[in-house]
Amino acid sequence: MTDIVADRPRVISARPQITRRQSEQTGLNDAVLTKLVHAFYGKVRSDYVLEPIFAARISDWEPHLARMVDFWSSVALMTGRYHGAPVPAHTGLAVTKSDFDRWLALFAETARKVCTPEGAEHVITRAERIARSLHMAVEDTQRVCSHAVPALRWQQENPMIDTLPIHDAAELTRHIETRYHARHREQLPPLLKLAEMVEDLHCCDEGVPHGLFELLRRMSGKMEIHMKKEELVLFPAIRRGVSAGLGARVAAMRADHDEYGRELVKIGRLTQDMTVPDEACISWRTLYSGLAEFTDDLTEHIRLANDVLLPRFERMVGGKDGITPVI
Repeated sequence: MTDIVADRPRVISARPQITRRQSEQTGLNDAVLTKLVHAFYGKVRSDYVLEPIFAARISDWEPHLARMVDFWSSVALMTGRYHGAPVPAHTGLAVTKSDFDRWLALFAETARKVCTPEGAEHVITRAERIARSLHMAVEDTQRVCSHAVPALRWQQENPMIDTLPIHDAAELTRHIETRYHARHREQLPPLLKLAEMVEDLHCCDEGVPHGLFELLRRMSGKMEIHMKKEELVLFPAIRRGVSAGLGARVAAMRADHDEYGRELVKIGRLTQDMTVPDEACISWRTLYSGLAEFTDDLTEHIRLANDVLLPRFERMVGGKDGITPVI
C-alpha cells in the first residue's frame, strides 16, 4: 500500500524568512534585544514610581528578563519564542495611565540608546501599541466585577425589535437607517478597539486573528461613506419618488453590499468562525461576542437591502436614465 502521508509535501514555515528580513531592516537581533531588555529593566528597578509596582510581583529577576527577551524577540522579529499571557499578568495591578506613560518614556529612551534608529523606531512603535492596549485591558478588567463576558453597550441598550415595513419603500429606508446604520456606527468603534488590543497583547498566541483590526478599520471607513451616500442621496430620492439617475446608484449600492459580504467571509476565516480559545481573556471573548452580533446585523442588513428594497428599483420601466419603482 502506498504511503500517502510520506509523499505529502512538507509545509515550510515562512517565519525564519520574516525574522531574517525584520532583522536586516532594523538591525535588531538576539544580542541587541537582550541588551535592550536588561538596560530597560535596570532603569525600571531604579525608578521610584515603577520599581514598587514590579517589586510587588517579581522576586527573581533573571527568569523574568529571559521571558522579556523572548517576548520582544517575538514582537519585534516574529520569532514565536514567547508563549506567555501578558494580559492576566497586568490586569491585577493598581496602575494608571501615567504609570504606562512613564514605562513607555523609559523604554523609548533606552531603545534610542541601544538600538539603531530603525530598530528603535520599530520597537517603540510596538511598545506604544502594547502600552495602550494593556492600559485598556486594565481599565476594562477594573470595570468588570464578574468573570462573565460583558455585553457591549449596544447589546444592552438596543434590543432588536423588527417590525419590517416591507410594503412601503420610504418607510423601509428609514428602518434601515435607524435599525442598521445607527447600530453599525455604535458597533464598530469598540470592536476596533478590542481587535487592536487582542492583536497587540496576544500577538504570539495561537489562534490570534492577525489582520482583523486592519480589516475592520477598512470596513468601517468604507461603510461610513456607503451609508452617507444612502442617507444623503439614494434614500431621499426614493422617498421623494424621484427616478432619474437612480439606476447607477442602485447598482453601486448593491456592489458595495456584495463587497461587505466578502469581507464577512474574511472575518469568519480570521476568527475561525468566532471560535474563542479556552485560555482567551475577557477582551478576546468580548470581541468575538460583539463581532458575532455585528456580522449577524450586517448580514441581515445586506439581505434586506438586496432582496427587498433594491429589487423594487431594478425593475426598469422606461429609458436608461430613469427607473420607476414598482410598489
